[in-house]
Amino acid sequence: MTYCLFYSNYRMLLDFPNLVSFYFYKNLGKTPLLETMPLLEIATVRLDYYCDDKCTYGRYDDCGDAECKGCHDYYAPDDYDCVFLEGLTEATDLELLAYSEVYLFNRDLKWCPTFSKLKILILSSWFVAPDLSALTWFLQHAPLLERLTLKLSKVPNNLVETDGSYNPLEQSAASSHLEVVEIKCKYVDEIVLKVLKVLNANGIPLEKIKVSLDVTQTLVSFYFDKNVGRTPRLDRMPSLAAASVRLGYDCDDQCQNSCYSECIDAECMGCRYYGGDDSCVFLEGLTEATDLKLLTFPTVYVFNRDLEWCPPFSKLKTLVLKAWFVAPNFSPLLWFLQHAPLLEKLTLVLSKLPKYISNTYGSYSPWEQSFVPARHLQVVEIECKDVDGTIRNILKILNASGVSVVLPRN
Repeated sequence: MTYCLFYSNYRMLLDFPNLVSFYFYKNLGKTPLLETMPLLEIATVRLDYYCDDKCTYGRYDDCGDAECKGCHDYYAPDDYDCVFLEGLTEATDLELLAYSEVYLFNRDLKWCPTFSKLKILILSSWFVAPDLSALTWFLQHAPLLERLTLKLSKVPNNLVETDGSYNPLEQSAASSHLEVVEIKCKYVDEIVLKVLKVLNANGIPLEKIKVSLDVTQTLVSFYFDKNVGRTPRLDRMPSLAAASVRLGYDCDDQCQNSCYSECIDAECMGCRYYGGDDSCVFLEGLTEATDLKLLTFPTVYVFNRDLEWCPPFSKLKTLVLKAWFVAPNFSPLLWFLQHAPLLEKLTLVLSKLPKYISNTYGSYSPWEQSFVPARHLQVVEIECKDVDGTIRNILKILNASGVSVVLPRN
């Protein structure tokens, strides 16, 4: 089940008694009530930003405020205990991923029965709050657990301040069967140390724990060229100096209706499964670069959509853009002129400009002048076959953005 729209004030009931595998991914509204699936073996669940099971005040228990729809209507219209997790308790292989503010898993654990068959478990950073109790719960209620993976790549700042309690309620049931615990993180910080304490307090020796660091944290140069399928999410690389990215025809991030924003066509696989989540997919990972090349097939929309959420390129000095920046309405070009304050050299490559993009005229009034790129910009080089209407429009945009240019005569 992917991208389903559920009610916001009412929980639907899902009952799949003969299901062996279950995939519940990025659905909207209140998470439905899930009946137990006796034959279930494998399940993957991801609750994202558009899940309505969030407290207005960021709490994981009931805030008590009648105005908070997430808490006030949590059990509406009927009284029940476990909403969703009880339906997954027969699984042997389980992946539970959730946006950090979604509290459903945390609340369900208060009422959830034991995962008596579970052998493989993957948890994202939702388990950190409150007080790492969710981690302790699984260690004590999954007696056959053999492999545990903890993903800590995106732990919000407010979770870092969670103190946690390392005294287990009872001896961990999982410790006798657990073969390996893998912690995937950017670096060993306070949260990772607290997780290690919880594991140790529950009888998991250090020799069974593997900490996998994200190598992107130390990358100085990054080369991403003509890969196939969906463009992956890219975390920020603090040490990055130079990057070259080329998204080719085989990239799946293309709209069937040639839209650069999300289309409303349910049959468009490019938009329906994009998964932007009101956040930056790829470009934010490159924002520390000083030298950047962004080359892409014209109909690939990742860069265009990313710019809506991307922070400034505060160190960027050299930038090369291919024809993708022309559509829609030259807004990517404007964005970089206003969000790369140290930019010195800009190269625009227009050698292969599709006809439908050539006819995009756009508006030449610059956006809000948050930055003044002309103060540092020394040269703008435009590589093209001839000076046509598109080139003249680009020159007008540069001039309107404070870059001195001389327009060729007609």
